[in-house]
Amino acid sequence: MNNTLGLLLSDAPIKINDCIKLYQPTLRDIVYMTEERYNLILKIWTVPRKELIPEENEYTKSLDDLRVWVEYVISVPKMREVVEESCLVFFHKKIEFFPLTYTMYIGEGKDGCLLDLNLFLTIKTLFSKLDFSKPEKEDSQYKETDNMSERERRIYERMKAGEEKLNKIKYGDVNKDDLFGKQIVALVAIGHYTFKEVYDMTMLQFKYTLDKYIDIEKYELHTILSPYISSKDAENQENKHWIM
Repeated sequence: MNNTLGLLLSDAPIKINDCIKLYQPTLRDIVYMTEERYNLILKIWTVPRKELIPEENEYTKSLDDLRVWVEYVISVPKMREVVEESCLVFFHKKIEFFPLTYTMYIGEGKDGCLLDLNLFLTIKTLFSKLDFSKPEKEDSQYKETDNMSERERRIYERMKAGEEKLNKIKYGDVNKDDLFGKQIVALVAIGHYTFKEVYDMTMLQFKYTLDKYIDIEKYELHTILSPYISSKDAENQENKHWIM
C-alpha cells in the first residue's frame, strides 16, 4: 500500500480489501472509551509472537504467525472480547470465531471475508503504524560540568528550562493524572486550535501534530543557542526542522 502514512493521516476510511475498510476513531471517541481501552484494541493485532509463545516447540514451529495468534485469541475469552471490540471500532464489522478450524470471519455473509494470512499481515502493518506507545530515546545534550564558567552556567540553565518546557507540553506533569487531557490542552494552546478541532482529530493526527510542534520548538531552541553549543555536542544532537 503506497503512501500509507498519508492515507492514515486523512479522515477517510482506508480500503484494506473488497470487504473491509479501516476507520479511525476521533479523540472524542477515544476519550469516552478511555485511552487505555483504545491502546488495548489497537495493540491486540500486533502482539509479538514471542509473547504468545515464550518457548517454541516442534508443533508451534510448524505454525505461521496467523495460526499462532488465532489459537491464542480463541483460547482466551478476554482476548476474544478485545478482538470483537477492535473489529467493531476499526472495521465497523462483527467477527465470528470458529474454534474447530481455528479460523475467523470478519463481517457477515457476502459482506465479510475470512481472515487469512495476507489480510492479517496487512492489518498488523497498518495497526503498527498507528501505535505511538513505543518508548523514545531520552538523551539530553545539555550536560552540567563542575568547571562551568558563570556564562556557561547561564546558557545551561536556559537550555534546561527550554527542554523542561517542551517535555511539559509533550508529557504533562508526570506526578499528575490525565496526561492525555493535558496533551490536548497543550496542543490547543500552542497550535491555536479550538478544542472541537482537536477532538475531531484521530489519534494519529493528534500525535503527529503535537510531535511536530515539539520538533519546531526544539529546532528553534537549538538555533538560538547554537553559538554556545560545542561542535561535538552539535554533531550528536538530532534537530528536526519543521519541514522534515
